[in-house]
This record gives sequence, structure tokens and C-alpha cells, in this order.
Amino acid sequence: MISFRNRFVKDFFALSLFSLLAIVMTYPLIFHLSNHVPSDLGDPLMKVWAMAWNLHKLGIGLANFWDGNIFFPHHGALAYSDYVFAQSLFASPIVAISHNFILAFNILFIFSFFLSGIGMFYLVLHLTQSRWAAVVSGLIFAFFPYRFAHISHLELLYLGWLPLCFLFLHKFFENPSAKNLVGAGVFFILQSLSCAYYGLYLALFAGVFVLYFAVKKGFVRHKVFWLKLTIGAAAIFLILLPLFFPFIRAHQNASFGRPLWEVTEYSAQLQHFLAVPPWNRAWGWLTGRIGAQEWQLFPGIVPLFLAGLWWFKRPKAARALPKKSATKAFLLWDCLLVLYLVYLVWLGISGGFSFQLGFLEVSSRHLQGPSLIFGFILLLRIALDPSLKSRLRRTFQVQSLDVAERFYFSAMIVSWLFSLGPIVKILNREIIPGPYLLLYKYVPGFMGLRVPARFAAVMMLALSVLCGWSVARLAIKWRSAKKKWLGVTAVSALIIFEFASIPLPLAEVKVGQEIPLIYTDLRNLPAQCIVIELPLAETSLDQSSLYMYYSIHHWRRLVNGTSGFYPPGYIILSEAMEYFPSERTIDLLNNLGVDYILVHTGLYQKRDGTSVIENLKKYQHKVSLLKEVQGDFLYRLLRPFAQKEQTEAFSEVGERSRWRASASLNSDKAELALDGNPLTGWSTKSPQKEGDFFSLDLGSIQKVEKVELSLAEKPLEFPRGYRLEGSADGASWSVLAEDPDYFPELQPEMIEDYSKYKVEIPFASHEVRYLRIILTRAHKDYRWSIQEISCKSR
Repeated sequence: MISFRNRFVKDFFALSLFSLLAIVMTYPLIFHLSNHVPSDLGDPLMKVWAMAWNLHKLGIGLANFWDGNIFFPHHGALAYSDYVFAQSLFASPIVAISHNFILAFNILFIFSFFLSGIGMFYLVLHLTQSRWAAVVSGLIFAFFPYRFAHISHLELLYLGWLPLCFLFLHKFFENPSAKNLVGAGVFFILQSLSCAYYGLYLALFAGVFVLYFAVKKGFVRHKVFWLKLTIGAAAIFLILLPLFFPFIRAHQNASFGRPLWEVTEYSAQLQHFLAVPPWNRAWGWLTGRIGAQEWQLFPGIVPLFLAGLWWFKRPKAARALPKKSATKAFLLWDCLLVLYLVYLVWLGISGGFSFQLGFLEVSSRHLQGPSLIFGFILLLRIALDPSLKSRLRRTFQVQSLDVAERFYFSAMIVSWLFSLGPIVKILNREIIPGPYLLLYKYVPGFMGLRVPARFAAVMMLALSVLCGWSVARLAIKWRSAKKKWLGVTAVSALIIFEFASIPLPLAEVKVGQEIPLIYTDLRNLPAQCIVIELPLAETSLDQSSLYMYYSIHHWRRLVNGTSGFYPPGYIILSEAMEYFPSERTIDLLNNLGVDYILVHTGLYQKRDGTSVIENLKKYQHKVSLLKEVQGDFLYRLLRPFAQKEQTEAFSEVGERSRWRASASLNSDKAELALDGNPLTGWSTKSPQKEGDFFSLDLGSIQKVEKVELSLAEKPLEFPRGYRLEGSADGASWSVLAEDPDYFPELQPEMIEDYSKYKVEIPFASHEVRYLRIILTRAHKDYRWSIQEISCKSR
């Protein structure tokens, strides 16, 4: 007890400092805890909803826990993005006392800065035995610009469990006791349940840490060590499995994944390590516009300076150096290298050049070739100068580093390289492939991550530790307590000045009596009813998150939702709702099992919300107005009488072997739409544009009444508008069917079965030999695909 009390007294200053700075550096949030959130009403309210849902289900029972009350009729919607389970548990006592989820969110938000600072403090204190160094490292890790760039992402702010996990891993290799192993496991679990991104990063680097230290410390030969490690890993796996297996299942059901082009787009570029949030007080005016939120990765001048001191002032093995080379040839070589480097920088900024000299065309539009040439010339320069080789070897030798220093230095470099993504770029110019490509292709989990730039969090963890060693060495040189106090205070003040990003942008949230009155009416609806809130297709992220936030007060199931992923069925429904109200859109909602429609006239952006209400008056046989409050209109969908239609079965016409296909694009692949294999097909290979067509020759004149286009596993690549033409002779064409605003029919039972997604085009019976489908509407993102085409008649 005495030891604990003494330790607390010694650490009281650090605990108080990080507590105070967590409040100051998030100013003015402390004055708006109950009715504002940082940044905007998008991601913060999505996490407020997730915490509220977690606690709601823990209180009443876990049935349908993973479905959430969003994205009906999809399943597992809670697992579409981080569901902040650990934060929800920490929020529970605050919610129990205050009944205010906004207050709980903001307290957890501020606490994340304290947690990161104190977590790094204890890790560096353990490694250096210097509280001076621990304070400086804690300040760096708690407040580096990346954190302020992500103030809208509560899960990304919770990286304070990372240093605590490494702290107990260090302790475990010093004393392989069950206590230290449990400590590492607990913080690993907390990190994984706080942020899936960091959980995966931690699994990668903690795994390397364990293997590296096991070899270097000689544990690799001890069976007891491996037994303890196996038991610990198995326990973590069994605890996390039920909490993460639904992620895997939900993402498989919805075919979620990040294509390589998207991962490349969200990778860091070299200039992004200069970028800070625009509201950064020191550098925002200069580098606040270099990159958006995901690319504001500036590590800070002070941390880089301290890391440089650590590297160049570390103890080195004594070694005689050859005399410095000073030949004129090498001097000229160095001058030319500098000029060539200036040319590379100019090339990256200007975008290159091209010109013509007679028949000779000279062009430089890419950085790959010039960069490789520069690297080759530089390596040749080093290889030919023994003096330079020796000096570089002495500068970059790692023999003088202990095991921990080598690990964190390597972790910093590797995580920095990973943050650059599959292709290393500068100013959008490709240079060379990056090592992240190996993670994407071969390490489970990484194919589902969109933003390699977030590896900057691990980079800053390692950099903070290196800065701790640097300050610890400086503190030894500052022998008197006064010098240490002044030195560390000056360094800390510079860090705070450089990282300060206040005042934080805040967004006001309606709470209590300010919540729109219409949600009281929703609370009085049947518990199992399904509600869709409109606008949906025109809505912004903030509005979708608002719908989710307001659902905390009624918990009725919503068609609406927002998350890190959007299932194809929801995207199709969003596009369809652009044409609401119409016979087809109302029927679509009926088919999906929607019971109520809530229209917010004031939230429409592309059109007048009151016109939607006026148009709904045409469909009083399908919808019934229940309530109108302050521009919000609540309708009940009227279920149509079930009518059994006697329809003759359709069968395919003609001999499929005689069919021939062609297209305006990729015509050589058009036959793949006829090969009977739904896994192969034809595609435009580029976003849809008006005039794209696909033609089919049936080989002979056939009576046709319906054309079906299978989308099989490509549910979003349907034609947004089309015209179907037919001809008997290939010269005279007739319009058989057309739809300028097409969307596929959806049913709850097929919403997650993409093999059932298809385009059905019925029309009056015609005798034709040739069919031609022409796009009449473009789409900026999705291409047009046909996995299989069939022609049918009764």
C-alpha cells in the first residue's frame, strides 16, 4: 500500500497535467458537454447511436443485437462499422446518472486525450525510468495533429490502449508472469473493442514484438514460455471471437471489401506529412489545406528534432574513420545530384513537361523513371567512395541500439511505409509500389480496411517512444533539477504550441424537449413496425446520422442508416427514392415491408419538400396521413389486397448456341453474357454513359415477351435508364420497352442474395431476330454489366 501511495504521489503531477490539458486542448467543448459534439453531426452522432444501442440491448436482452435498428431489411448492420463496444461500457455509468448520451460521448471524447497521454507516460517511464521523458512523450502522443484531424471519429481517438499493451509486453519479457500476460491481453482486448483498425494494427506489431523479443531474450527455447503465450493468445481469441465473428459474417453477406483503387486513394502521400487541421494555431495557416481529414499527418517539428537527437547522439561503437574524400570528381557529382533532386521536386510540383523536336518527342510526365535514376546514381556514388560508405555505415549502424530501441525504430519506419499504401505517391504522382500491397493481398483483415494513412497512429506511437529516450539522455546532461525543469518545460511548451488546435469546431445537437415532436408519435407506433425517413436519396451524412440519433428516443426499426459500408440494396433504394413519390417507389416500400413513411419537408435539398407532400395526395389509395407536426408528415402505408394472378410460365426461346452478341464497348467480351456461367459476363469497364449499347442476334426470328439481364454478384451495375429495341431484319427497328429511371425490384428475402438481382424487361409479344439495349442515362460511378442474358416467351 505504501509503495502504491508513493507511486501515486510521484505520478500526481503527470495525472493532473494530462487531465488539465485534455480539457484545455479540447476547448470550448467543456462548456457545451450536454448539447454539442465535436466537428459535425455525422460520425459523432453515429457513434452516439452505437453506444446507445449497445446499452439499450444490454439492458433489455441481446436478441437481434447485431441487426441494430437501421438498414432494414438487412442483417448485421451494427457490424457494418466500428460499434465502439468498449466505449459503450465506459459510458454506462454516465448515462445511468445523467440520461444524456451526448454528455457521455463528450466525456469519453475528452478522456481519450488523457488516456493516450497517460498510457504513453507509463510506457516511456518504464523504458527510461525518467518522468521528464515520460511527460514529453505523453504530450506528443496525446495531442499530435492526427488526433485533431479525427475529432469526428471517437473510435480513432482511442489509441491509448496501444502503449499500455506494449508496456505489459515489456514487463512480460522481463518477468513472464501470468499477471503481466493478463495485463497485455486485457489492453489488447480493450483496444480491439475500441477501434477495429488499431486492433488489427496491434495484432500485427504485437505479434512481431513477441517473436522478436522471444528470439533476442532467449525465450524461444523455453517450452513454458510458449505454453503461457499459447494459452494467452487462445483466451484473447475466444473472448474476441463472439464479438468479431458477426463482423466477418455481415461483411461476407453484403460482399463488403475495399477495392485496390479505393485503398490507393486513401493512402498517405509524402506531402501529407506536412498537413495539419486548418484550425491548428501554429501551422494551419501554412499547411492546413494540403490534405483533408484522413491526410493531416504532420508529426511535428519538435518530435522530429528530438528523434533526430536520439539517432545522432546515441552511443556508437568507436571506430577509426578513413580520411574524408575530397576529390573534385565527387564534389561535382554531389552538386549534380543536388540539382537533379531539385529537378525531381519541380517535376512533382509542375506535373512534368513534353515537347517535340522534329520527329523526336521528349516527354516527362511520371516520377517513376527519374526517381529510379536518382536512386541508382546515389547508390553508385556511395559504392565508389570508401570514406562515404564508412561514415554512412557508422551513422546508420544499429549495433549500438538495445532490443527495445531497434523495435520502435523499425516500427516507426515500417508503419510510415505502410501508411503510404499500395503505391507510393507524391503530389498524386506514382513513384514505386509500396509494402502495404503485401498486407492487402496476404494478411487477413486488411482487404476490408480503406485508409492505410491511419498507420500514422502507430508511427507516432513509436516516434513518441524514441523522443522519450532522447529527452531522458538530455535530462542526464541537465544535471541540476532546475535545468531539467526549465528544459522539459520549454520542450513541453513548444509541443503544446505546435499541436494546439483550438477552438475545436462544434455542432449543436437537439436534446430533451428540443427533439422534434414527431418522434413522440413514432414512439407510440407498434414496437415491431418499420419506418423510413425521407429525404433519403438526397440526404447528407449529417441527416442520416440525425435519423439514427433521434431513433434513440423511439427504437423503431429504420430503413435508413449510415456506416463505413453501404449494402447494395440500400444504395439501390436510395437511388429509387429520388423519384418518390410514384407508383413504383411506393410499391417498392410496400414490397420491402415498410409500414410508415416520415417526410421531413425542411430537409430536402435538391427539390422543394412541400412539393413531395403535394404529389403524395395523388396516392391516397396507397398512403394515409397520420400526423403533421412542424413540417414533418407521418404516413401509414396501406397494404394492397393480395391478388393471385394466374400467369403462364416463361421459357427461353430459340437455340442459345446460335446466339451472337456485340456491344459498343468491349465487344470481344460480349459472348461472355451468353456462356451460361453467371460468374463471367460482359461489362462496359467504365462508368455508364448515354448511348452505350448491347446487341443480340438470336440466329432466327423468335417470338419474345421478356428479356432478363442477370447481375449475379454485381448488383449495382444495372442500367440506370434504357431503351430496348427489336428488329426482324436488322434494318428496321421498333422500340419494345423503355424506362428512363430504372431500378431493380427488391424483396426482403433476396436483399442479401445477389445471385437473385436481375433486370427484367417485359413487353408486348414481338417477333424479332435482333435485340438492342441502349443506355439512356449515365452514371458517374457504376459501369454496366450483364452476367447472363436470356430471352423468354410464354
